[in-house]
Amino acid sequence: MIQILVLPVLICACSTGRIDRFETVDVGMTREEVRGVLGSPSSTFTRQVDATGTVQRLERWQYGDTPGTLATGVFFSEHPSQRVWSIFFDENGRVIEISEPDWSESPSPNLAPNPIPPRNR
Repeated sequence: MIQILVLPVLICACSTGRIDRFETVDVGMTREEVRGVLGSPSSTFTRQVDATGTVQRLERWQYGDTPGTLATGVFFSEHPSQRVWSIFFDENGRVIEISEPDWSESPSPNLAPNPIPPRNR
């Protein structure tokens, strides 16, 4: 029984620690400084520039990806997931923006408009 309770506590402690560390990331930090504070990102997206020199996508590191956010990133890489932390870098490798996850639009667990009533037996 003790072994079953230890794992969830460790998982919660690890994720809470990482969230606290995001508060120490500031605009102007280098990639190396960010990696030193947060560790390796769960996914990365390189900077893309078109033939005219227009930036199409900023370099972005994401933390907290799930299989769903990773799959979405394959097809829609120019748009960061709103379900993960995103750190954006300029052409010199310095942080220019930090984006927190937005869970305000999370789907409700009770999506059925007219749930079927239970059957009496």
